[in-house]
Amino acid sequence: MMAHLKALQKETGLLIIALVISVLIVGISSYYRDAVAQQKEIANGALSAAREKYNDARNRKKLLEDFEKKYKQLEQSGVVGEEQRLNWVDLIESLSNQYGIAYVKYRIEKQQRVNDPGLIDNYPEIDVFKSKMKLDMQLLHEGDLYRLLNTLEQKAQGLFDVNSCTLIRNNINAKSIVEEASNRNFHAECTLNWYTITRAGTVSYQGEQDENAQME
Repeated sequence: MMAHLKALQKETGLLIIALVISVLIVGISSYYRDAVAQQKEIANGALSAAREKYNDARNRKKLLEDFEKKYKQLEQSGVVGEEQRLNWVDLIESLSNQYGIAYVKYRIEKQQRVNDPGLIDNYPEIDVFKSKMKLDMQLLHEGDLYRLLNTLEQKAQGLFDVNSCTLIRNNINAKSIVEEASNRNFHAECTLNWYTITRAGTVSYQGEQDENAQME
């Protein structure tokens, strides 16, 4: 009887030991699983942050490349840098000859800084300048004016807008333009504003004296 009791106690002890070991194994496994999950979460967070930084750097690079491309285009078109009034004058004279414009007189006033509060507040790193050009022309057809302005916009080194423009038909005694031999059927007066952009404080003024010239 005693032998059976001792054997039962031994088996019970072994069972308890096995249960304790099982509990320890489960606890260790759970702790390891939680640690691995935490490390994985940290690694995923670091990977996400690294991916975000990479995408941000790539976007910044793309933005800088686009900005540099547009800046170079503005430089090449004569909008950024020194004003290209010699180019404007040469082109007007060339177009006048090309379109058979009988008489052209132009005057370019002094370059002036555009003191617009919005520009100064929003873009303090740049200066915008304006040069006013006045054109006085005698034309064969009214379409010559539009052709000249459109071609000037396409080919001139710079950026301009038309501040004002008037087109008046001259008094002609003939019954029709076809019967009139004159190539001065229309009189046009226009004022153009030419704009130039430079880095703030770096401008070298051009046109300290007004430029006047005429072709006839």
